[in-house]
Amino acid sequence: MRPQTVLLALLIADAAMMTVFIAAPFIAPSGTALGLDGSVGTIDHPDIWSDMDPFSGSVYALGDFLCHQEEARSFILGDNQMPVCIRDFSLMIGAAIGLALCYWRYADVLAMGRNEVLVCLVLFALTPAEWVLEGATGWDIWYIRAVISVVSAMAFVALLTKYVGQGLESVIGRVSERSQGSHEIAIRVNHTLYKIAIRVN
Repeated sequence: MRPQTVLLALLIADAAMMTVFIAAPFIAPSGTALGLDGSVGTIDHPDIWSDMDPFSGSVYALGDFLCHQEEARSFILGDNQMPVCIRDFSLMIGAAIGLALCYWRYADVLAMGRNEVLVCLVLFALTPAEWVLEGATGWDIWYIRAVISVVSAMAFVALLTKYVGQGLESVIGRVSERSQGSHEIAIRVNHTLYKIAIRVN
């Protein structure tokens, strides 16, 4: 499987996940998914999700496990908060943009030099830095958080594509060389057998 195929598959998966996260608040009964403040890595509201339809309940349960779901830091759609917070959803948007750009300009991403990599590292570090600053000072501006998250995710995808892509391309190249070598050996063997058969006849 070519690395670009992997990028496309991840892009489709990310887009599908964003779609269900947007759809769930509109499908769930109005006002049933509000004030969900909880913690990451645990299902805080199984009673609420069990009362929803299977689709909405499953999507919100997934968001419950992945995200703290603080209402004050979440988009409200259809009188329900989204299953994940603004930061998490913005990271998904940034990942989708990054995957699309890396798929489109794959060769350019692999060819990124030291300066481009350094810029990506700085941009990637913005989200952890913003998270620490937010916790230390109480500073909370949602649209800045969203923009930073989008940019950080794009940078992370670019870095991942460059280094994982280079590794996969190297493996594919070695496999291709071995396959070509085996093919050449098979041709020589067949040619030799053909000559022997002619002499015997």
